Amino acid sequence: DRKSTTACSGKGPYATDIHCGTYTVVCAPGNYQSSGVCYACPAGSFCPGDPSNYVSCPSGFYSLGGTSSCIICPAGSQCSATNANPTTCSTGWYSLNGFTACVQCPAGFACSSTSALPTVCAYGTT
Repeated sequence: DRKSTTACSGKGPYATDIHCGTYTVVCAPGNYQSSGVCYACPAGSFCPGDPSNYVSCPSGFYSLGGTSSCIICPAGSQCSATNANPTTCSTGWYSLNGFTACVQCPAGFACSSTSALPTVCAYGTT
């Protein structure tokens, strides 16, 4: 549960004319709290549960913002930036889950799919 407790001054937006003590700010998943206000996690990051913190996505993952977790870069794509959608590998290139860049199919191998490892060519073929 994302909760933060802060004392109000009696004059701020969380004060009432009846009671001024502490208040609780509860932010929805994918958001973080700062100074009593909820904000969406920025692109390239996620909100893991600490109400006042967000964490950058690791390499090979991405987030477009407002999420509670990062998404692994899918096979057949590359994630050169953690704050943008993956881009599809071109024919003759491949990647597996979590790759930050597509890899060119090496000589002597066939890449029949952009999302699978290359296979060795049969003898006498290229």
